Amino acid sequence: MIDAHAHVGDPKFDNDRGAALDRAAAAGLGAIVCVGQNTDTARRALAVKRGGHPKLKLAATAGLHPHEAANAAAELPALLELAKLPEIDAVGETGLDFYYNHSPRDAQRDAFRWHLDIAKKLHKPVVVHVRDAHPEALEDITKAGPDAICMIHCFTGGPAEARKYLDLGCYISFSGILTFPTAAAIREAARIVPEDRLLVETDCPFLSPEGFRGKRCEPAFIINTARVLAEVRGTAVEAVDACTSRNAMKLFFNDRPPL
Repeated sequence: MIDAHAHVGDPKFDNDRGAALDRAAAAGLGAIVCVGQNTDTARRALAVKRGGHPKLKLAATAGLHPHEAANAAAELPALLELAKLPEIDAVGETGLDFYYNHSPRDAQRDAFRWHLDIAKKLHKPVVVHVRDAHPEALEDITKAGPDAICMIHCFTGGPAEARKYLDLGCYISFSGILTFPTAAAIREAARIVPEDRLLVETDCPFLSPEGFRGKRCEPAFIINTARVLAEVRGTAVEAVDACTSRNAMKLFFNDRPPL
């Protein structure tokens, strides 16, 4: 199984990162995508990848979270240089968050469009965060065109939003939120995502699934989300493992064209 979105470079793992990776491998994971949210965390994600693990494949991403879009002028030049590195497997986490509005909406959209453009030029996928901004995110992805290959991480919409992202060729990833009692609409969306667009993630150290609520989330917890995903889709967890792993390998672990 592959954790398609994990912040294992986060300081919350500084005291036991190696042990957390060991627990992930022991739980049956084969790979983890280490996600950056700004220059510092992208460098941390890259350091985790470079550090390696004897039983896990590791990928790394570089991008600016929409919460930090107001700092784009200072952050994007360094993130561009990071994104160009062959070791960086995707652009992001980027996107739009109109729930918290920690950065002005115009700044968020400008930064998101920048990421979409850079990702196309680098032939790398885009890791997209969307909260309360689906119409705007869909508009920007549509304008970016079919060469922008997006993963909508930690999907929190319903079936209608899922269908629109799928129509644009996006992949959709489900986190521990899928397991929450209040997540009926998300589970409905999970039922309709085709096997070739489905991903599963932890978004650790955030969003621990049911069974681990109140604890720091970590990649080993992904099995709980995968079991619920299998249940809502009426299939075996092994089938969810197979298709989500195949999709994550295609997105993040295949060789990229040279720059």
